[in-house]
Amino acid sequence: MKAESFFTKLLLFLAWGFLTLLVTGCYDDTDLRARLDEHEARLQALEKLCSEMNTNIASLQQIMAALQNNDFVTDVVPISENGKEIGYTITFSKSGAVTIYHGKDGKDGANGKDGKNGVDGKDGADGSTPVVGLKQDTDGIWYWTLNGAWLLDDRGAKVKALGVDGKDGADGKDGKDGANGKDGKDGANGKDGQDGKDGKDGAAGQDGKDGRDGKDGKDGVTPLLKIEVGDWYISYNNGSTWAYVGRADGANGRNGSNGSDGAAGAPGSSFFKSVTDKGDYILLVLSDNTEIKCPKQPATPLSVKFLRKVGTQTVEIKSMDTLKVTINSEELINYQITSSYTYFHVDALGTSDISVITKPQGNNEGLITIKIGDKKVDAYTHVTILVTDEMESHLSTFFFKDITPSTSD
Repeated sequence: MKAESFFTKLLLFLAWGFLTLLVTGCYDDTDLRARLDEHEARLQALEKLCSEMNTNIASLQQIMAALQNNDFVTDVVPISENGKEIGYTITFSKSGAVTIYHGKDGKDGANGKDGKNGVDGKDGADGSTPVVGLKQDTDGIWYWTLNGAWLLDDRGAKVKALGVDGKDGADGKDGKDGANGKDGKDGANGKDGQDGKDGKDGAAGQDGKDGRDGKDGKDGVTPLLKIEVGDWYISYNNGSTWAYVGRADGANGRNGSNGSDGAAGAPGSSFFKSVTDKGDYILLVLSDNTEIKCPKQPATPLSVKFLRKVGTQTVEIKSMDTLKVTINSEELINYQITSSYTYFHVDALGTSDISVITKPQGNNEGLITIKIGDKKVDAYTHVTILVTDEMESHLSTFFFKDITPSTSD
């Protein structure tokens, strides 16, 4: 009886130990899964950030090119995501639409709960976001910057954001005139001799060769960013080579044993600090406080009306019209300018067989006097009038036809 009781107790003890081992041996991977999910979310956020920054770089270059070409903004539309404004689409009159994204600060991660009796872990290293910007140097050219310093290529030269036109070649020198021919000798006295033949004129000197055209300026470069194995890299040669910029994803600090780690903060983006509608222009402020003003389309675009008297009537004339004139006459063309701006400049240039005088009469109108000489005009005779305000220009050309009565009439 005692032996049976002993073996029964032994079996129960072994069973209890096995069950205890089985229960305590189960591994709880909840914390590991949470870490993996957090890491995946952080990588996705960084990839999105990189994509937005590359869009901003290309857009900034397009904006600067539009300003260089005297383009202006026609529309600004906010971009929203999950009910929040994240950027703008800016449309230019000639250069099309560009998309820019706001700069957003990364959110702090939530604090993890302290583990019981655990030793606090060290803080994780911070990740960083490269700050790409533009700055105009003393030579008047815009160059790219990286983290506040000039972005340099592999030769140590600053990387241009916009191309610069090449200088015109120097004109060639005129050729020398040919020497005059010698006069013929006079005939002997007595019978009148025949006059000597006139000497031939010297051959005309050849024109000097035209100067060579200046070399075209190099195109501006569009930097590219990428994230590889948690690090930022930048390229200024369309991805042929990449240079290390800095760490993108900082490691999380870990708390004491049994404590759960805090969630990682969302990465911050730094590029456009602010975008503000100032009425007449859109003000873009970069992260380094560089200000870029993009003028908006004027409420009243530039237009010019031309009027001319025909007999007792005043009629409007349009560009490319042909005006009937006579020799030794004077034609008067009145111009009237409509625009949102108050400053205007008017230039009128005629062909060599007519004279043209421009005289303003008030702020937005004036008179162009065209004098026809004593020779008949032909189909090539014309006057071209250029009107400009602070943003736009208006070009008109008028031709002339001679209707002077024939003297035989």
